[in-house]
Amino acid sequence: MRKLIFLFPIFLLSIAAKAQWTDTGNQLTTDDEVIIKGLRIVNDISLGLERPWIYSKGGTERQLGLLLTNDAQTKAEVKLWEGNVHNPYISFSTSPDPGVNMIERMRINRYGNIGIGTNTPGALLDVEGNMELGTGTNPLKIRQGNFTFNGAERPYLFHDGGTNRKIGLGITDNGAIRNFIELYEGNNPGLQYIDFGIEGSSAMRINSEGRVAIGTLDFSGEHQLTIEGSIGSRKVVVQPTGWSDFVFEDHYDLPALEEVENHINENGHLPEIPSEEEVIKNGIDVGAMDAKLLQKIEELTLYMIDMNKQVQQLKSENKVLKEKIKHLEQ
Repeated sequence: MRKLIFLFPIFLLSIAAKAQWTDTGNQLTTDDEVIIKGLRIVNDISLGLERPWIYSKGGTERQLGLLLTNDAQTKAEVKLWEGNVHNPYISFSTSPDPGVNMIERMRINRYGNIGIGTNTPGALLDVEGNMELGTGTNPLKIRQGNFTFNGAERPYLFHDGGTNRKIGLGITDNGAIRNFIELYEGNNPGLQYIDFGIEGSSAMRINSEGRVAIGTLDFSGEHQLTIEGSIGSRKVVVQPTGWSDFVFEDHYDLPALEEVENHINENGHLPEIPSEEEVIKNGIDVGAMDAKLLQKIEELTLYMIDMNKQVQQLKSENKVLKEKIKHLEQ
């Protein structure tokens, strides 16, 4: 059995006296156990057929590394480096194909920052390029904190795993939150929502019941969509549950104008039409109100038709009276 133990801090070399060595001119071999205490590497050490080997370089740029070679072509390397200024790092490199130079894949700098695809990591983990996460039930778990993209803390992924849990995406400017999407879950039932924010304030929120509020956080009504402010649209289609053509059916009981007059005098509004106080308090159902207003227009049309019949009857009677008067005057 061949066993090598390297203890680098001690610079004394001792070899077990009982080991039997064979010198072939360019190699020194033994089948016995060898214990090396205190190894100082001045040049390189090859561990058979130039495949794995250890190298060391002194001077102003001190290096220590492990290489894996094949036919004098380096395939992989782990390097410990320190320049003439205090700037140590550990790098990991591989060669993608035969005959292709090695490419540094990962670096750990003196601050403990890890760079993958970059040799100037600016965060604890700095990845240059695409990153694919696992496909299991928990491919990524963020305990608490922020992830920034492209530096400057502008786009970032945030997470808070406290009593009120939230996770989201946001954009900051000089440390101030500007635009964001936030998924929030409070410690009480019903406190779940999704927020869409502009300039640090919520612009739209979807609550735990699936209701949507735009420009407001008030879900006190029973509406699926609540909007604080005006709506601009070229076309609005309302699908009411009924319409008012029943006014023209034969069995419709058209109120007498005297009844309408009495209702107006007593209540200050048309029958079956809400008062101003009710509208201010409860709003109006656009579809239902349009149908009700159409009902009043159709009732008014019937009144006008009936009035026209009466006018025509009066004209006929007036004509007869004029003829009689003319006859008497003769």
